Amino acid sequence: MNKKRKISKGSIEARPDTSAFPVQMVAGICSIALVLGYAGNLAILALNARLSAAGVSGAAIGLSTSIQAAGIVAGALVAMRLRERWGSARSIAFGLCLASAASAILAGCEGLLIISLFRFCFAVGSGIALSQSEYVLILRTLRSRCAVLIAAYATFFALGTLLASIVSANMDTLGNLPFFGGAACLLVSAWIPTLVNIRARTDAKTSDSNILRFSNLPLSALVPALAYGAFEGGLISLLNVYSFQLGYKLAAATLLVSVAIAGSLMLRIPFGMITAIAGTRLTLSMCWGGLLVLLASMHVCSNSFGALLLITWFLGGICDLFYIVGLASLAGKLSGRQLGESSSLFVATAGIGEILGPALGGIGLGFGGANGFLFAFWLFAFVGLAASCRTSCQRAISSRTTAAIQTQPSRVSPSLA
Repeated sequence: MNKKRKISKGSIEARPDTSAFPVQMVAGICSIALVLGYAGNLAILALNARLSAAGVSGAAIGLSTSIQAAGIVAGALVAMRLRERWGSARSIAFGLCLASAASAILAGCEGLLIISLFRFCFAVGSGIALSQSEYVLILRTLRSRCAVLIAAYATFFALGTLLASIVSANMDTLGNLPFFGGAACLLVSAWIPTLVNIRARTDAKTSDSNILRFSNLPLSALVPALAYGAFEGGLISLLNVYSFQLGYKLAAATLLVSVAIAGSLMLRIPFGMITAIAGTRLTLSMCWGGLLVLLASMHVCSNSFGALLLITWFLGGICDLFYIVGLASLAGKLSGRQLGESSSLFVATAGIGEILGPALGGIGLGFGGANGFLFAFWLFAFVGLAASCRTSCQRAISSRTTAAIQTQPSRVSPSLA
């Protein structure tokens, strides 16, 4: 008797298919991350350099970069509704096609308003594709393999950003070819979800009707996500503008950004091991403290380009560590479908940080030039360190109080003895 057992929709939501994770799907999603990292960072670096050469102020450039980050937030939030209507595969393909069209248009854009408009459109498509691919990656993976595959996904994304920083150094000779190349790669990548067979069992409607509420994210994951977005979108992405303020040329400014991205790649595994040993709380405090030291060192060594390269190498690794700490905390507190659904909110929170970061950097550049840029992020890191230490002290006092109460002998009533 070969009776087909019916599986209800609720059982699929409760137990997603994690028995096997096809290698083709891993390779396909990592390829999407590589292309999105290249196209996204190219849109930031090349367009910021174009605006700076046109005489646009640092505050206006920071605002334009913030608009691109706002598009990522919008895309991550819209993606959760698109998945319910179209499924993950079609949502990823739609986001990639939208980003491809915007990237091709950006190649010929001139003027702050037009560039900012199509930056927003590009970022909406990127946010949809990023959050959906990350959702599938987390949901279709066993919890024991989740951290490894997230690290691989993030590594491919960082490789794309590094490639974009190298290409942007030669924009004077290549012209608009990198933009059209990125648009073509995004368009080709739109076929990957179909080729790697992202199945509909990951596309069941979410049981939470209030998934747009950021309160679904634990605070220990929300704060690192916000900090990661602020430092990656503001501090690292505006390093080329900071270099222009110091008097360096395009090649040197692009090299500075490339070294920061290389640091995030090379230091990811060692810093990840530190996080596993020290825990997320202590590692987060170390991140804040390390940023304070590095930013102060950049101010002191601003006249030595070799010292700046070494400092930005560590700076890229520490900024990337916020992402690792946030996802590690998220994976430790949530599981199953809740973990997958929260990935979109995690991306959106990082996107909000990418709105705040360029705005903060732009204000610093506008009021104090290169020194104002560093001071703005130094102040942000100081506030973060103070808040982290305060939270750690409160938790330590609370745990000691709870332990003292538990060690007190319980008094049993004589009538119950």
